[in-house]
Formats: sequence, C-alpha cells, structure tokens
Amino acid sequence: MGWLEFTVIIVCGLLGFIVVNAVIDGRRAKAEGQQKNDGAKKANGDPENDEDAAQTRHDRQHRTEDKESPPRSWWEALNVDQDASPEQIKSAFRKEISKYHPDRVEGLGIELRELADRMAKDVNRAYTLAKQLRNFK
Repeated sequence: MGWLEFTVIIVCGLLGFIVVNAVIDGRRAKAEGQQKNDGAKKANGDPENDEDAAQTRHDRQHRTEDKESPPRSWWEALNVDQDASPEQIKSAFRKEISKYHPDRVEGLGIELRELADRMAKDVNRAYTLAKQLRNFK
C-alpha cells in the first residue's frame, strides 16, 4: 500500500468520525433541550399543559372502560377448576399475582402497567371471593 492510499484511508476515517460525532452531539443537545423545556413547563405549572394531561388521562380511562369485558368468575381469573382445593387456589393465586407484580412490569409502557394493575386487582378480587365462598384463610 502506497502513501496515497494510506492518506486517503486516514482522511476518510477522520471525516467519518467528525460526521458521526456531530450527529451524536446534535441528538444529545436536542434531548437535553426537550428535558429542559419539560422541566420548565412543570415548574411553571402551565395550566394548558395540566389541562391537556388531565384530558389525556380522562380519555385513556374512558377508552379502557369501554373495552372492559364483564367480570370473570373467580375460578377463571385464577385459572383453576371450580372445585379446586384451597391449596390449589392459593398456589394459583400466587402464580397469577406474580405475573402482574409492579416490579415485573415497571419497564413496560404506561398502558401495559395500567393493564397489569387492573389484572392484579381482578386476581385479588377473585382470591378474596374464593376465600369467602370456601371459608378458608
């Protein structure tokens, strides 16, 4: 390899580094700017932003209420037979509730966390109902 090829390779490598570095710095600056804007809006207590956030929560809540199905029976929620023993019910409860534990779903999006919360409440309701009907602790 001659000195000309070597020089071309070095120059192209340096130009590539400069271009990639500029793109990364631009994205980083944009992200930091958005974080500062979000922080400033929260600090100012922007009423429009509060109203928009409240409207979004309200819309999301109504959307999920529309999609809700009729309540399931306790044995369907716990995935056991209707005549399951108390030990089977306890075991099924522990298995089902562990699926929706907040530590397991914390990395998911807000919709999935809300769904997991509803499912956990459904499983808790089913277990409480099973304990009342079967008279066990």
